[in-house]
Amino acid sequence: MPTEITSTLLAFAEIGGNKLLAMDSQVLDRCSELEGRCVKIQVTDLDLKLYCHPGSWGIRLSLDEPVKTIDATISGRLIALINLATEEDKV
Repeated sequence: MPTEITSTLLAFAEIGGNKLLAMDSQVLDRCSELEGRCVKIQVTDLDLKLYCHPGSWGIRLSLDEPVKTIDATISGRLIALINLATEEDKV
């Protein structure tokens, strides 16, 4: 997939994700607690690596590997990651 298309899709995902996160102040509080951290998300079936930077604003997504340390990695097929994100019980 061309980089400009991937970047555009990533921007839409970030905007949509932040709109959803803004609906729950507890989630934004948790994002705020993680400010300065980085989570690597590997979508194995698409051979895609994303970097999620949480903060008081919600999340910022990037395709560029950060200079700082990655604090956690989540890896799986796209459908599994979507199912994980939409689970009611996240414990």
